[in-house]
Amino acid sequence: MGNSRSTVRGAGLKCVSILAVSSALGVLTCRAAPPGMTDVEEMVARSQIEDLLSRYTLTHTSGDVQGYASLFTEDADLLGVKGRDAILRMAQGEADKMYALGVSTEGDYKFGFMRSHVFNPVIDIIDATHARSISFLQVVVPDIDKGSVPTILFEGTYLDEYRKVGGKWLFSKRRSAGNSLMKDPGLGAKLGLGPNAAKPKVQQ
Repeated sequence: MGNSRSTVRGAGLKCVSILAVSSALGVLTCRAAPPGMTDVEEMVARSQIEDLLSRYTLTHTSGDVQGYASLFTEDADLLGVKGRDAILRMAQGEADKMYALGVSTEGDYKFGFMRSHVFNPVIDIIDATHARSISFLQVVVPDIDKGSVPTILFEGTYLDEYRKVGGKWLFSKRRSAGNSLMKDPGLGAKLGLGPNAAKPKVQQ
């Protein structure tokens, strides 16, 4: 009985100590850490991956193509676009389209007409250098046929894989789940979004 109480007390103290650190990181968990990692290391990894997801949306919508490409491993697969160089070229093409309808300057950043939001990530740390997550996506654009009212054009789900390289967590694979869809392909085409869409025309 003495040993059992000691074990229970020790587990409780461990959980309390984890909760103290977790509250500072915005994380609440008492689960065992993955093999080869401490509880704190797991929480730090989780926080860094959440930061990576936020930087993805910022660099994507602000046209920072170099910063965007730097979030991926050299051999990354982004929705079938393979390799960082190819991802950079794709990002440049998208940035050119996003600024065709004008630029919004906000602080130190310049944004085009599109805002993408990635939210509610559920992250699983596999080990010290590998992780995966599921998160949700909404893309908001101006409906140019209705006074440019902000409109959700695209909703979907991202399935991501990550790898820690040189001390940094990066995307190694990003794919879209089967339920992802463009809600108004006609509007998307007018804005230059979607397969084979042309660059949108500047509104006079």
